Parts: sequence; structure tokens; C-alpha cells
Amino acid sequence: MEFNSKERFDDRAINGSYDVWLKNHPSALSSFDEIKRVAYEKQIVVFLDYDGTLSPIVNDPDQAYMSDAMRSAVRKVGKHFPTSIISGRSRDKGNDMVNFCPAQDFLPRIQTIKVMLQEITRGIKGAMVEDNKFCLSVHFRCVNEDNVGVLKEKVESAMKSYKDFRISDGKEMIKSIGRGFPIVVSSTPMETEALYSLRDPIEVMSFLILLAKWKKDCGYKKTSLFGMFRRLIR
Repeated sequence: MEFNSKERFDDRAINGSYDVWLKNHPSALSSFDEIKRVAYEKQIVVFLDYDGTLSPIVNDPDQAYMSDAMRSAVRKVGKHFPTSIISGRSRDKGNDMVNFCPAQDFLPRIQTIKVMLQEITRGIKGAMVEDNKFCLSVHFRCVNEDNVGVLKEKVESAMKSYKDFRISDGKEMIKSIGRGFPIVVSSTPMETEALYSLRDPIEVMSFLILLAKWKKDCGYKKTSLFGMFRRLIR
């Protein structure tokens, strides 16, 4: 389950200019030569977030479409490297996503939880429950900031009865095991453990194109992980 909101509700966002922040989390584009040196002769595995990474952030998650140019870039990378899109969206909503493990046995309970969440969020203007088939997302991008805490408390309290389900804890990124290149996608400074950064989906697309072109000139043996993610809480 994911909570989603606009970045203005991001309690981990930190003050300071973007240029200063870039000194600690340099652009993956300007650092591409450095990344190539470290990853040389290693097998590349790519993990990508969807919302805010491959598609723009929009108020209605059903309208978060991937552009044709981005789709082409992802396909190019997918031809050369094992590539996974990490998302809470259902298989039907993400036909280009890979490595999904459907949990059919949970579907009846997920529908029960969906009805419960719709009921407890009904009185909070702007709150929306999205059915992703194998998970549910509670969106509060359009909720008044004063009501966000109330909404989260209601959901967290209600979900205590479902011990085998979990609420995303809002960590900025999924950590990779072994040596990797975590890349955060953000246009504003924020606390992150990522080594590199990209500003927006346009820069993500440019990076993917560079990665695909690089494959033509290099061979890979060991495994190196590229993960590009935004916060799970927006």
C-alpha cells in the first residue's frame, strides 16, 4: 500500500539550494563517465520506479501516462539489460512492467480492505483510494495539508487488523544488495541515500538512452544495479 501526496507534504524535504544539494548527489548525466568507469565489465540490472520517474506526477494517477519517447527509451534499455519497473500498480495498468508476482489468494481480502478504506476516507475531501488489484493506494495529493495527518492516522489504525498486509513506510528508495548506483529523481533538495540524482523524467529518459548506447561498446560480467526511484510518499 502506498500513500501519495504532492511534494509540499514531504516532511523529509530539506532546505537549501538545489545546486548545493547536487554537490552531495551529483547528476547521473554529468557523472556518466564516472559511472561507466565503475560499472565497466559488470552486468547491468536496471530497476525503475514509475510515477515521477517514467511518467510525470499528476493529481489523477490514472492519467500518469508514459510518453512514447520514454516508452522507446525503456524498450531500448530492456533489450540490452534485465530491467524491472517497481510499482504498486496492477499488471493491467502496467503492461510494460516486469517481474510481477500475482498473489491471487489475497484478492478477496484486498477488496474487503478497499471497501473499508473507502468508508473511512469518505469524509476527507480530496482523499482517493486506488485499486491496483494486488495492492491499494491511498492518495492525498488533493487533501488539505491540515487533514493529511488525520487521514494517515485513520488508515494506519484501520490496517492494524490486517497483520499480513503492510503500509509503505515512505522510505525514499529501495535499497539494493551489493554494489549499485541508486539514483533519486527529484527537482528539489531532499534527504536521500542515493549516490546520484536526476531532476525529472526527461533527464531519466536521457540517462536511459545513454545507458543503451553504452552497451554497444562494452561487455559485462559481474552485476551492477541501477535503481531510479522517487519517494513512495508524495
